[in-house]
Amino acid sequence: MGGAAGRPGGASRAPVATDSEERDSDTSDPAANDSDKSDSGDRIFRTEIVETADLRDLGVAIEESVAAFEAKVDHVSPAELRVCFDSLAPVVAGYDDRDARRFLLGVTEVVERAGGMGHYHLPGDPDAETVESLSALFDAVVEVRRGDEGVEQRWRLDDIETEWLAL
Repeated sequence: MGGAAGRPGGASRAPVATDSEERDSDTSDPAANDSDKSDSGDRIFRTEIVETADLRDLGVAIEESVAAFEAKVDHVSPAELRVCFDSLAPVVAGYDDRDARRFLLGVTEVVERAGGMGHYHLPGDPDAETVESLSALFDAVVEVRRGDEGVEQRWRLDDIETEWLAL
């Protein structure tokens, strides 16, 4: 695994987005990158593509994006700011555990300081050592699966684990 200074195989592209809870816009348009969208006075969505091989650069981009969001609104209600990391797989695969944890700790602190809510997705086995190692950085781990009755979810919060629930 690579260190904090670089990721094997070159630069990675990672979208950095901050989102108001009331967002109502399509973000799949590549032309929307590096722009702010506002479809009313209080809804802001920002997407920025960051091409970097350095977790520090990505962390700075996330912090700047959150700060830009905060600067555009008079008051940020609790959990109004939503930051979604659509896949932690490149971070887990490209960096050692210490660097990945340090990066994620920094990101979670930025989001928490802003009163926001973060969603971090990591595909794979929920019982894997990596998931166990990183789960302490988050309030909960949510597993999703396709069961006999359709899509189901199970939540793990500290020592509490729910049954599989229909989604």
